[in-house]
Amino acid sequence: MDFQPKGKGRHATVTVDPAWKARAIGKAGKNLKVARAILLRHTDVVSVSVS
Repeated sequence: MDFQPKGKGRHATVTVDPAWKARAIGKAGKNLKVARAILLRHTDVVSVSVS
């Protein structure tokens, strides 16, 4: 996981195996939305992306 400054918070980039990328993102980005909500609650991360 890599963190970069973004506005008032940070941006997290998560690196996953290409074979697992679709599962990490989830249908319609559901898994990313859940991860972002958890991170917002406990850290200053404001956005998440998968690479």
